[in-house]
Parts: sequence; C-alpha cells; structure tokens
Amino acid sequence: MLYPFQASRRKRRGRPNHWTPLAELGRSMIGTRSVSVHFAQACSLARPRTFDENDVLLKALDVFKAKGFKATSLAELLTATQLSRSSFYSCFGSKRQLFMRAFEANRQARLSRLAHFLDGTPDVRQGVKDFFQALLEPPQATSAQCLSCTESAALAPHDDVMRSMLERDRKGLEDKLTAALERGQANHTINQAAPARSLAQALLVLYQGVQVMRRTGMALPVLREAVVVSLAILAP
Repeated sequence: MLYPFQASRRKRRGRPNHWTPLAELGRSMIGTRSVSVHFAQACSLARPRTFDENDVLLKALDVFKAKGFKATSLAELLTATQLSRSSFYSCFGSKRQLFMRAFEANRQARLSRLAHFLDGTPDVRQGVKDFFQALLEPPQATSAQCLSCTESAALAPHDDVMRSMLERDRKGLEDKLTAALERGQANHTINQAAPARSLAQALLVLYQGVQVMRRTGMALPVLREAVVVSLAILAP
C-alpha cells in the first residue's frame, strides 16, 4: 500500500494527489495576467472580509476629491483605506472600479442632501439659498464637495463610461431642482419669467462654479456674495 506522499512522489510528472483546484488555479495564472489579482479573488471565497466597504468608499472618496482620479495612485488608496493589495483587488478589482463605486456613493449623498433642503418646503427660494449657504460652511465646504465637479473636465472628453456617469449625475440634480422650482413657480415663491428647467441649469452652473473656485482658493466671503447675487434670478 502506498501512502499519499509516496504516491505523489511517483507522479511528479503529473498532478500530485494532494494538488487542490485553488493551487492549480494560482499555478496556471503564472506568466499571464497579474497573479495577485486573480488569486486574491479566488481566495476571497474562503476568507471573510474584515473591513467595512462603506468606510473604505468614504476614505477613497476623500482621496479622489483631493487629487482627482488620474493623479491618485494605488499606494495612496491603500494607505488611506488601510487595505492590503489582495483585499483591494478582491473587493474592488481596480482603481477604476473603486472610483466608480465611490462616485455613485457621492452622487446619491448629494441628491439626498439637495432633497433635504428642497423637499416639502413651501418656500423653494429659501430652500435653494440654504442649500448654497450650507455648501460654503466649513466643514461642508470640503466634505460636501461634488466629485463630478473635479472630474468632469478631466475625464468626460476621453472616457465614454465616465461621461455617461457624469451625465447621469448632472441629470439627476437638474431634475430634482426643476421639480422644486416648478413647485415654487406654482406658489409664486420663484420667478416665473424663465422656465423652471432653465433656472435649474443656471443653478447647476453656479453649483459647479462655486466648488471649482473654492478649490482654487477663492475666499469664502467672495463666494458667498457671488451666490447671493446669482440667486437673485429666482426672486418673483
């Protein structure tokens, strides 16, 4: 009778009896695509995650907001999220996929934030004012920053998928603003001289412009005054 280790010695040219499918998978990938990516994905099936994905997305979001997608390195993301390379690839696959998930989280958060100021309020004009004032109040001046404001010019012209995501984001904000402004026009708290959608588009330009100028270092008092003057178009 042969013991398993003796049988494996006799089959050196073939697959040993103790060779597992997982080990074979890792061996077959050597010399092809990144071994660490695929092997980590396979191993993740057997290892429970020890981190909070939402917490990782928030930390990655801060890095992307500060540096932008292209300038952010994998090393910086690993440092910020405290993930190992294997955990990073197992959960998110790539820097691009992590960015897309962080972008979606940021999009939903901003829609919820806008809804908080606009939904249910009878004075829509005041709701819009409060939204912009909160945007410029520390720490919201950085934490509420729109990721699409930092990435639209850099990514949209060269990436169809990113451009589609940015367009979806813009459309969601525009629709939310339009619905609120239409309600305001109906109860005479918003100027009726221009269509509600045109006013919503003007507010989106203001929204992105304020954040871009904030990133360039423009003083908050100057931005606040610019917002007050711009929002005068809503007066009935």
